[in-house]
Amino acid sequence: MRLEARYNQLVEERPFIDWLPPFTPTQASVATPTFTAVRAWGKGVGLLRNTGDSGSAQLWRFRQGEWSAISASSEKVGSALYGYGAPAWTPFGSHRALCLVPSRGVIQMYDDSGLAIRSFPVEGRQQGFLVRWSKREFAYVADFGPEDGRAIIVVDVERGQARTVWRTADFIGGLSVDVATGRVAWHAWPSGTMPWETAQVWTANRAYTYLSANVLAGSVHHAAMNPVWIHGDLFFQYEQEEHFRPTRSHGGEIAVASAVGGESLSDWFFGWTWTAGLGKSTAHVTVRSSTTSIYLWRKDGSVELVDSSPVGIQEVAGGDKSLWVTGSDQCVGSSLWRYRVKGKSWQRVSPPNPNEMDADEVSLSELRSTDSGVPFVYYEPTNPSFVAPTEDRPGLIIDIHGGPTAYAKRGLRTTTQFFVQSGFAFASVDYRGSVGYGAPYRRSLNGHYGEYDVDDIRDVARFLIGRGEVDASRVFVRGGSSGGLTALLAAEDQIFAGAIAHYPVTDAQRLNHATHEVEGRYLEDLIGTLPESASQFDAVSPHYRTDFPRRVLITHGIDDRVIPVQLVRDYVTRLRGAGVDVTYLEFEGEGHGYRGLDVQSQVLAAEHNFLRG
Repeated sequence: MRLEARYNQLVEERPFIDWLPPFTPTQASVATPTFTAVRAWGKGVGLLRNTGDSGSAQLWRFRQGEWSAISASSEKVGSALYGYGAPAWTPFGSHRALCLVPSRGVIQMYDDSGLAIRSFPVEGRQQGFLVRWSKREFAYVADFGPEDGRAIIVVDVERGQARTVWRTADFIGGLSVDVATGRVAWHAWPSGTMPWETAQVWTANRAYTYLSANVLAGSVHHAAMNPVWIHGDLFFQYEQEEHFRPTRSHGGEIAVASAVGGESLSDWFFGWTWTAGLGKSTAHVTVRSSTTSIYLWRKDGSVELVDSSPVGIQEVAGGDKSLWVTGSDQCVGSSLWRYRVKGKSWQRVSPPNPNEMDADEVSLSELRSTDSGVPFVYYEPTNPSFVAPTEDRPGLIIDIHGGPTAYAKRGLRTTTQFFVQSGFAFASVDYRGSVGYGAPYRRSLNGHYGEYDVDDIRDVARFLIGRGEVDASRVFVRGGSSGGLTALLAAEDQIFAGAIAHYPVTDAQRLNHATHEVEGRYLEDLIGTLPESASQFDAVSPHYRTDFPRRVLITHGIDDRVIPVQLVRDYVTRLRGAGVDVTYLEFEGEGHGYRGLDVQSQVLAAEHNFLRG
């Protein structure tokens, strides 16, 4: 045994396979609270902070350096609109806020001391995009299902009366109101399509009892999304010249910030705010090569990159002198950050978290690409207590993001750090079809799903093996949802020792008929139109393959509305019938993506055991 000094302490020489992480799966699951939905509120901001109870979120306020809880810790504030959620709270003036509470089927009004003032029953199956409508009214989007469509509902807070001001068969998102002028905007896209391909920005005047709306921008392959009123102008994200760019509508003219780098497309959760006012300018988030940035767009049309912003921004909110950001950085998990215009400086203002990792213990991400150009985010194994022999090589975990229209995140994730501190290298791949590289790259997977993505994953594995950076006998692949399908297909290649798939797509054709409405024909964009492409659907479905991974770990939530659990059960039965070594775990009360910290801990422990098996 060899000891050497590192981080001012002695570390022990051990092979990578014998490294032990300094924290448990349970500690990894609770290490970083999640901060989302930041909004300017009076002289401060409000946001949702997870409470650790089945993914529940609580409204908090930060003002003049002080944190205060607004909603009850026992009550879940959230939205399940379209299966993935949407903004679930909004300020209502400087001293009141409205929160969507699905468990009670109400929108609850609080004052800024945390007093529950009044609750309002909601309409529809699911709700989201809460906004202030007028001095005494608020509005939200309600989903009534395939037969009855979607609607914008307005509620009078004094009388408690609700009325429908817009109804459509299309999906509605991004509801925004300029309270001072009465102008309204939203984006909408037809059922059977995805918003980044077909969404249009609509505008109307609040003065009408039933809105008289017109399309401002957007068409097929030139979608317009996420409108927000700032300084009397309407800003939105618009696909122009094969990239989504920040766009402004002013006086009937549309201007595009073509000098902004990256792509202004906020993943595929329908409601992240990537545009905010900042003094007389506007701030815009973009993503390029798995990294988020912020650009300031000034009235004179000039564009300035904001230095040193967090690499994993989720949302922004603005004010006269400060920009507020939720997200994560290389060494810091989900947090609230403040950017001061005067000093051009960033400050993390989240409450102290005793469970977070020390910066010198974090494995920093590195942007890399294979010889053929497949981009990936790479993490070398590191551990504060161990060092590997010089000739030893770590195992490799290749992580596949879901979507597939999404991107690999560079911000700190404790699960990633758990794996690297367990002696594994970790590579998160932006395979063809990912966001942040322009429309041609994003659309290149259409018609080749289950092929190009699989090829790119295998390319990364062979690249790192060929360079002698990893142990070729311990290469694993993991993914969730769509990434689960890619993982299971990629692992048919015997270069992989096994596959980990969380709530995976296993039978594409059955899923296409059984999934929720918002993704009803997404797979047809990726694979081909049914019934003409039925054979191709089966060809890329793990359930119908004749080759199998060597070993498989699969997990699934029983209440999953996106991928019904029976599809995965049938696949597991087929694997076992073929003699594959498969571990299968189901979780009651969980859906598509695990919310409960106890379940997250169980899943991470199962992954750790599988990788060691």
